[in-house]
Amino acid sequence: MELAETKNIDTQLFFNLYDGILAHAEFDPIDERIKKSYALIKDQSAPDIKNEDWRYTPIRRYLSLFEFQPHISEIPTCEPKFSLENKVTIENGHITSIELTKETANKVEILPLIEGIGKYPELAEKYFYKTPLRNNDYFAHINQSFCLNGLFIYVHDHCVIDEPIYIQQDCYNENETFHQTHNLVLVGRDASMHLIKKELCTGEGGKVFHNLLTDAVVLDNGKFSFSRLQNECKDTYQITHFYASLAPHAQLNLNNVTIGGAFARNNYWVEMNGVESHAKLRGLSLLNDHQHADNWIRISHNAPFCESDQIFKAIVDDEATSVFSGRIYVAKHAQKTNAYQSNKNIVLTETANSYSRPQLEIYADDVKCSHGSTSGQLNEDELFYLRARGIKETMARKLLLYAFAGNLVEQLDDEHFKEEVKKLIDQKFES
Repeated sequence: MELAETKNIDTQLFFNLYDGILAHAEFDPIDERIKKSYALIKDQSAPDIKNEDWRYTPIRRYLSLFEFQPHISEIPTCEPKFSLENKVTIENGHITSIELTKETANKVEILPLIEGIGKYPELAEKYFYKTPLRNNDYFAHINQSFCLNGLFIYVHDHCVIDEPIYIQQDCYNENETFHQTHNLVLVGRDASMHLIKKELCTGEGGKVFHNLLTDAVVLDNGKFSFSRLQNECKDTYQITHFYASLAPHAQLNLNNVTIGGAFARNNYWVEMNGVESHAKLRGLSLLNDHQHADNWIRISHNAPFCESDQIFKAIVDDEATSVFSGRIYVAKHAQKTNAYQSNKNIVLTETANSYSRPQLEIYADDVKCSHGSTSGQLNEDELFYLRARGIKETMARKLLLYAFAGNLVEQLDDEHFKEEVKKLIDQKFES
């Protein structure tokens, strides 16, 4: 794939998009942090491939496909309602419904972002808008500077939500669109929640560019599971930022499956700030045609006795591209750290590309850290073994690909979601 870049995208373009809506917004509890984000990028342009973090992803070329015409509308209000299931719907960048069972509604509050910040200004001030400010990512600051749309999710202390909460994000605009959402998630002490987010596209239409951010804080002994399916249509381009701050004994379990969409850049920044916190990250990308998926991960061990475990896999066909850039950081005082990172890729054609950059940055001396990366084709010996037993070559290849992807799929927490992902993988392999 030619890494050509054709258009300079500066911050003023995004300011023009959102001019007018910001002037009427009320967000005093976070106003200063929004201003700080804007100050960091106001004179900057979008990164190019000279930036090491974007070396294999020509983001300016993707941005140049869009005209980015202003299309700002009022942020609609949305009142939570009781239902027989836990489901939030986001259509064309706006929250259209929040439905919770009575049992779940007693344990968690899910509100539109501005309403949540207005109701809990002390929580917004204490916990949020911190980690993104320590990151120099241009698009994260674009989101934090201009986005007032999204969810405020607060799981109260000592509340365990047994059933998953589904978030369905859907786009079906006829015209080219640019969407941003900014979600704040607070999982209280001794609390637990599982979010399942499905990003879909129910109708063909104009090109869509998403710039999405989730800022999560998990307090002492809390547990947050987040499973995500990226299965949007062929003209969808997306940059996602996921930040998590873990308190002592907190747990994070993250699963991401990328199947659809033209371009996806997923940034994961996890800060393990409390002793004996745990983070497990899993990612699976199934790419063909000219799809491009880039997973950027930074796990910061800032406290002793913490564990992190990353496994990311990709199957790359046709002229698709997979990128993995993972860094494990261990602070000097973060002794007894246990960190593992693995990236494995199967490249099915000579025109497909796979780039991998596993990295360790360790300043403590009593740690156990490992990382590794492999890229290659299907194992010819295994393929021969299956064909020697009467299995046709097409089926033999599918079986080997299923085996490669299957162990990550089996680790998905929710059975219904797991079965849905399996069906989509079947369809992808058929194509």
